[in-house]
Amino acid sequence: MTALPAEADIGLVLCRRTAIDPNQRLTEIELTALLQRKLNKNLNHRFWMKGTSGDFIRFDEISVENYGIFSGSHRFRFNHDRTVIAGENGSGKTTLFNALANLGPNPRVGPNIHSDSAHMEVTVLTTGNRDLIAKYRQLIFLNCESLGYLADDPEKAAHDLSYGESATELKDSAWDRFKYMVGMTSYTRSKPFKPLEECKYWAHGEETWYGLALILAARNNVNIDLPLILDDPFSSVDSHHRELLDHYLDNLAGQQIVLERSHVIDQTCFVDYRLPDPNLHALSEP
Repeated sequence: MTALPAEADIGLVLCRRTAIDPNQRLTEIELTALLQRKLNKNLNHRFWMKGTSGDFIRFDEISVENYGIFSGSHRFRFNHDRTVIAGENGSGKTTLFNALANLGPNPRVGPNIHSDSAHMEVTVLTTGNRDLIAKYRQLIFLNCESLGYLADDPEKAAHDLSYGESATELKDSAWDRFKYMVGMTSYTRSKPFKPLEECKYWAHGEETWYGLALILAARNNVNIDLPLILDDPFSSVDSHHRELLDHYLDNLAGQQIVLERSHVIDQTCFVDYRLPDPNLHALSEP
């Protein structure tokens, strides 16, 4: 197997997995199937992407220097399909999430408190039309709380995400998508399926699925190649259903950046970047 390139400039532990178990070695057949799946996703993404810089946006990389939890200089390069960043609470996942959302430093984040310099820097490189990030922010940046809020008031959520289209049609489309998604799980097997009108009685996992269904339906309506940035997407989904949610997300077209807690995601996703546990040791240059 070809050795992976060195990533010394990242200053973080880099783990590119080819199996759920990092110690597991894939057979030649399994590796070929995995590479073919990646190739198919890249091809699908390429054909789906628009032809001009005005109708797509993609994140290429983010560099941070003495920013918040990050001491020293660190760089994260993003795949065109999916990039997974894992770390425990306080390791910097949400710091990166907000820096991407701001296309630079979050006004509430200051220089690293252990740094000798008051200078900090955040650089976000993108391809395409950066104006789309501000316009479609609700469709790009998602966390478990925002997905749950969408299920609190489906009527208002559909109106806010319709972008000039019919809110009723969007809600109907999201509901159909939700029924398909939840149909893959066991939520409906032990008790009757709860209709949309009874969403206040849903479990947290069902709220997450519905919020995601609404976002994906709205993204389909705008028909623009937008990245999907997810912070803690699996937190409100029980362990039994995380693999199903991961499988569903992993098969979506377009760029995806997932930031999740290590202990939640370790047995679920392929991890690209692993942030050190702040409770064990401080981030520092390698």
